[in-house]
Amino acid sequence: MVTRRIRKRPEAILRPGRLRLLAFALAAGAATTASAQTRTQTPVNEFTPTLNTSVTWTDNGDSSGSGGPEWVFEIAPGLEIVRERGRATGAFNARFRNLRRIRNLFASRDSDESESFIELSGAGSYEAIENFLFIDADASISRDNTSSFSGRYRGDPLATNKDDEQRVFSIGPRIEFGFGENGRGSARYLARWYEGARGNLAEERVDQWTAGLSDPTAFGRVGWGLAYSRTETQYQAPYNDEFLEEIGRATVYVGLMPELRLRGIAGYERNDYAGNEDSGSIYGGGFDWTPNSRTSLSATAEDRLFGTGYDVQF
Repeated sequence: MVTRRIRKRPEAILRPGRLRLLAFALAAGAATTASAQTRTQTPVNEFTPTLNTSVTWTDNGDSSGSGGPEWVFEIAPGLEIVRERGRATGAFNARFRNLRRIRNLFASRDSDESESFIELSGAGSYEAIENFLFIDADASISRDNTSSFSGRYRGDPLATNKDDEQRVFSIGPRIEFGFGENGRGSARYLARWYEGARGNLAEERVDQWTAGLSDPTAFGRVGWGLAYSRTETQYQAPYNDEFLEEIGRATVYVGLMPELRLRGIAGYERNDYAGNEDSGSIYGGGFDWTPNSRTSLSATAEDRLFGTGYDVQF
């Protein structure tokens, strides 16, 4: 396997600002833009206005032990857009959240605090070449507690500190194709950007390449599969670190019976974390049992750099 060190890309080739806007535009546009080349199935566009309201009383307003009791009144108008079928498909959701915090219902307005912000998410896919080439994009802007040791738990609707605002954008092409009777192939590149509003949260850029070929029944009950992935992560100031993870696997499938298949796995992996490189072989095996269309059990065990890893899915 040929590997290379991570290197910076010329800004003239990939300009993050423009690509972020393109990713967000595609994520939203996939839910709204009609395709010039219509499919046999007519696209369906759904526009749904939403309005969420809530009243919350808490005895610890800022979840720090010193916030005291307060009432939280929220009103959040929004819009959901879904596009099904056709070359462009996806969904987009946006809400304008307005929260008013009142520490004492009978006190002066000096005890009031209010905040407003936009919360949105979108994901879409465009089928550039029918049943072959796709362009995927997603984007989100949200506020959630970024610390596991203080403040509110992740997912708490009251975790709306502006310092915890997070923005994520991604875009990339994907190829899907078939060969033989049951063979499948795929290749994908995805560029993802993460931005935090707070100064001590580094901006993050992730480039990911994945590819795979498989034909589980190439020789009757015996088949094969190949998979490769490479992930490069770059952190901007204040860390300025670069990380690399590269994994390649080859799998041999043996079908003992229609509902039971064994897997033998061999591969290689390399990790480079801020100059600390480690590499080694992967050996393992597993099985897939599917007695009917509603039940499946898969188990895998692998010997890797960090020790033995197990994965069981039922």
